[in-house]
Amino acid sequence: MIDEKLLEKFYSKIFSVPKKRVSIAIGVTSIILASYLNGISGKSFFVMRYFFIGLALIILLLIFGKLLESGFNSRRTFFLALFFLILIEIADIIAIHLTNPDYIIISPSVVAFILTVALYFTSKKFSYSAPLIILLVLYPVDYIFSFSAPHRTLAYTISTIAGIFFGHLFIKYLGRDEELRIPELLRSFVLYWLKGLPEIFENTLKKFSRIHTGRVHLIKIGKWSIIAPEFHPGPFRDIGGAKLVNEALKYHSMFLHAVSTHSTNPVSREDVDRIVKIEGDYENTSFMKPYTVSGKNFMLKVYPAEDFTLLIIHGKERIDDIPQEIRLMAEKFFRNPVVIDAHNAYMSRYQISPEDLTEIYFLMEKAGKKPRKKCNELKVYYSSMDYENERICGKLALLVMSFDGELHGILMIDSNNMEKVLRDYLADVGREYGVELDIVTTDNHSKTGISPKIGYMPANLEDAEIIESFLKKALENMDLETAGVLYSSEDVQVRTMGEEFFKKMDFAFRKYGESGLYLFGVFSALNYIISFILAGIIL
Repeated sequence: MIDEKLLEKFYSKIFSVPKKRVSIAIGVTSIILASYLNGISGKSFFVMRYFFIGLALIILLLIFGKLLESGFNSRRTFFLALFFLILIEIADIIAIHLTNPDYIIISPSVVAFILTVALYFTSKKFSYSAPLIILLVLYPVDYIFSFSAPHRTLAYTISTIAGIFFGHLFIKYLGRDEELRIPELLRSFVLYWLKGLPEIFENTLKKFSRIHTGRVHLIKIGKWSIIAPEFHPGPFRDIGGAKLVNEALKYHSMFLHAVSTHSTNPVSREDVDRIVKIEGDYENTSFMKPYTVSGKNFMLKVYPAEDFTLLIIHGKERIDDIPQEIRLMAEKFFRNPVVIDAHNAYMSRYQISPEDLTEIYFLMEKAGKKPRKKCNELKVYYSSMDYENERICGKLALLVMSFDGELHGILMIDSNNMEKVLRDYLADVGREYGVELDIVTTDNHSKTGISPKIGYMPANLEDAEIIESFLKKALENMDLETAGVLYSSEDVQVRTMGEEFFKKMDFAFRKYGESGLYLFGVFSALNYIISFILAGIIL
């Protein structure tokens, strides 16, 4: 799979810009410093040169931002103009101190490549004429504040076109895989991030999606309902399936993370709605007494019922996405198995192995052979609390069930996994009240990548105080009441990202990602070199 940490580092650098006052301070400092270094004919000349070029860049980028429907706001536009101004100042330093002062006329053309790439990936209506027009309109300001030299206009124009051509070559290089269309994907992602409109990226993902049939399990225990869809609540932030948990909890008391991987991420809000708005065709059933089987790396909690079996897989030291095929294995031993990935023991970079799947299979086989014990009276208690921080996405919920006086409970923490030490701590709290807790998380990805500085953050001991407070209050006020049980399952067809998409993305990222960054640096340098070579030939 794609290295998540590397991606987070990448978009952190791309989308983080300083505040305006910081940008202004940098701009003023760069103008003063460059004017001092380049002031061979008077420092005021260069102060005026950089001030008016910088001002012209800001105005032109704002105007073309509107025309091209750019995702840049005014702060990002200001910073981009500042960045280009610094590149122009560097070109002036090279011209004055290393080549020929007359060559400063071509300095703005050295940004043509980066300007082209920046406009392409941040604009909805990009045209290669846009960077050309911007730099040609900038030329009169550059012309006024430059030194007299023959053929200045010709040198500037050819240098600008060369830089734009490099931009075209770079985009073509990234788009060599016609099936995956990396520039289109990257462009829609950048626009989504800049504008905050998930449908921009979702509409592109739809082109790569596949129709997937997944099962949605619905359980009603007394007045409270549980949904366990075999679709993954990702990929991140507010894209597609990342809205799955939040939307499901609008209709249900508890969300359980049924076995699924990123390949089953729904791609759009419409697909999420198709999953969570299922009403279900419920049938009456009844629970029997729960039991546990344990292995080397996993523990399986079994809640048997007459018409279905709720199976919760706990990782003793680590657990992450368990593939949907596990439910097919479970069908060999249980009727209508509802297989839940507890997602409650975070370990960095862990991926489930064939050995892990084999252990889970044999645990299910062992559990399937155990005799069922009838439960004469089921009583339940439910409590929930809305809560959100940088790790917890919106809700804590507790369902306590009494099986002829034997207390078991499911504590749902709405987060993307959790650290084992927190899980064990909360389990001990439950035991103090005589309740054997299954502590699960929803694998909610709505906090994943919520900002360039916040990525994958599982619940941890920093959250212990608030969760413990909720848990103790609920258990101290527990009022059990007799309840019946209803069950329904529906197969739903929605558009998902698919395993093939992630394989291709992983391949493309490794093939073009690093080389693309190197090529970006090469073309940026070539833009400088070619501009000065052309200046030497023409001027």
